[in-house]
Amino acid sequence: MPPSPRDTIDYLKTAFSPFNTIDLILKLSALRLLPENGEKAIRLDLLLHVAVSLKNLSGPRISRKKLNDIINSKIIKESFFKHQEDPSINLFCEEISFYNGGYRVFPGCYSDITFQIKNTLGALFRVQQEYLSEEIKNELANSILFVLNISEVIALKADIKRNTDVKTF
Repeated sequence: MPPSPRDTIDYLKTAFSPFNTIDLILKLSALRLLPENGEKAIRLDLLLHVAVSLKNLSGPRISRKKLNDIINSKIIKESFFKHQEDPSINLFCEEISFYNGGYRVFPGCYSDITFQIKNTLGALFRVQQEYLSEEIKNELANSILFVLNISEVIALKADIKRNTDVKTF
């Protein structure tokens, strides 16, 4: 069972309280600017809200390792807040499920294009009526798989991941 929101907030207050509040706010704000952390907005906002609630102006600056340990701790990874995060829409990389699993795709600047593609694929391949012959469905599926596999290879070579831990500097 995940820790309660109150337990998570109390953990963060205790973990952050020894450190300089201004330094914490600056470092956490910078983490919000990293594209890799786009899908972690809820957790990062929580961390910022907790840091802003503290008033330690004379404490030491938090180290990169200590900050990383706190924000990627088990209690944060299993928290209610992490479970509220969905993959981001149109940030950089999205996922489409098709035959043989999920494929990472790059929607670019097109609003809701991944949603539209998912619906189109569903209409083509999940309908019971035979609007399309099996031959056409197979040809379409092979073409779509070819494009999705190219996109997946690009994501692999560029080391672009989904549902990862919060990145630090």
